[in-house]
Amino acid sequence: MVAEFEKSMVVGENGERAVKEILCHTYDFFAVPPDVDINGIDAKMVHRASGTGFTVQIKTDAKSVETGNIFVELVSVAGEGGGNLPSWGWKCAADVLLIHVPHASPGQAIAYFVDHVRLRAVIPFWLTKFGVKRVRNRDYGLRGYDTLGIAVPLAMFCCACVIGEVAGPSQ
Repeated sequence: MVAEFEKSMVVGENGERAVKEILCHTYDFFAVPPDVDINGIDAKMVHRASGTGFTVQIKTDAKSVETGNIFVELVSVAGEGGGNLPSWGWKCAADVLLIHVPHASPGQAIAYFVDHVRLRAVIPFWLTKFGVKRVRNRDYGLRGYDTLGIAVPLAMFCCACVIGEVAGPSQ
């Protein structure tokens, strides 16, 4: 399974816009400074009615409808010459992780609110149950890098760590 890096970036950026569109009637979104964004925090959300604010990291899993799984990324840039960098599955620093699933049903997308503490707690179990999958990503120069993660059935993922979901139009 090869995903071109540029295409992955566009999917991610479109996912962020889609999540903001799905949630715009309930939440205001605010940009975060670049030094905060480096830690994987994409935005600050504030609930309009209550004024409660929290930081979010937004990930898009465009393949989940096709595979029936959520890919929980554990290591980015894995392998020889790579940095073997812990990825969002292990190191989400935001208050809430949002997983965007485009085209969850015809014309509909879903944004899952994920408790990343619960997510990290079940990763060891999922590692033994499903094992690690290596996904090849091609970068701009076609050199490529691998990411490592776990393909978790969507229903199991939702039961283990999803604390809410909102549906809205697919883009």
